[in-house]
Amino acid sequence: MAYELWRISTGNLQNTYASQAEALAVVLAVLQARGPEEAADFALGYENRRGQTRAIATGEELVRLATSSSLRAALEHIVALAQARHREQSVDSGKVLEAIEDTARAALAGKARAW
Repeated sequence: MAYELWRISTGNLQNTYASQAEALAVVLAVLQARGPEEAADFALGYENRRGQTRAIATGEELVRLATSSSLRAALEHIVALAQARHREQSVDSGKVLEAIEDTARAALAGKARAW
C-alpha cells in the first residue's frame, strides 16, 4: 500500500510515500521552489496490497488538492491553538474563539466567504 507520485512529462515514478499527506507535501515543496507549471507535472496514485492502482489527481487538480490540504491542516492547527489558549486563560475570549472556529469550520466545509 503506497501513494505514488508520477512525473507526467516523463511517465516515470518519482517516488512512493506511506501517506497521501507526504506526497502532497512534496507537490507543495515543488510548487514553492519551482512554480505551478513544474508542480502540475505530477500525478498522484494509490497502489493497494493487490497491486491495483487508482488515480487520485493529476496536474493542476493535484496542485489544488495539495494547496487545499495544506490550508485545511493550517486551519485545524489554528483552531486547536485557539482552543488551547482559551483553556489556559480565564479571560472571556469565548466570542473570539467562536468566531475563529466558525470561520475555520466554514472554510473546511468549503463555505467560507471572501473577507
